[in-house]
Amino acid sequence: NYDGTVGLEYSYHEEVLTDGLAVCFEPYPIGISADQTFRAFPGDTLFFAVDVRNAQTSTDSFDVTASSENGWEVQLLDSGFNPLLDENLNGLPDTGDVAAEGTSMFYVQVDVPLSPSLTDTTTVTVQSYSDPTAVATTLLNVVVNAAEFIDASTSDWGIDLDTDGMYDLLAVYTEVEAYFEDELYVDARLYTSVGNYVGDDYGYIDASVGANGIVFYFEGAD
Repeated sequence: NYDGTVGLEYSYHEEVLTDGLAVCFEPYPIGISADQTFRAFPGDTLFFAVDVRNAQTSTDSFDVTASSENGWEVQLLDSGFNPLLDENLNGLPDTGDVAAEGTSMFYVQVDVPLSPSLTDTTTVTVQSYSDPTAVATTLLNVVVNAAEFIDASTSDWGIDLDTDGMYDLLAVYTEVEAYFEDELYVDARLYTSVGNYVGDDYGYIDASVGANGIVFYFEGAD
């Protein structure tokens, strides 16, 4: 019923609900942000915002731990980007007091190494100070970009296929910096200086770590 004094089990393949009754849900003591995924380049620093909700009927604080599966450097910061303190004095950084039904936000700083793995997951765990059996976790995923274009590495030239004195193709050479040995798909689109579309081309690079060149060809107008 409306105040939860009369309840019933969920049914399995049969109708058991009757008029005047309702389904009552009891919230878990801790709410936490959903899993998150960021893309990054080697050497980047990422900041994940994590919200914790105190779904209990009294004030509580929540201990916070975070661990990267590949041993990347991880730091816990408060909403002002200062190191998260141990306010309940139990040896672990925590959120500080959070009122009943209140929320607290902190940041998890993840430093991507210069020579990282392709992916990493940092597991963040929050634990109730007043009820250590109440624990919640969220996953912070990082996907490392395999390559990026190198600034000022582009050159171009015209190609006259039928020797009529007019260019039939515009060739554009550029380089990408690969962080892993991998096959890269590279897509190029050509626009005029005012943003009008001219053409596109694509190609694959069997990339080695470091600079890798590729040439795109754009057809001229008839």
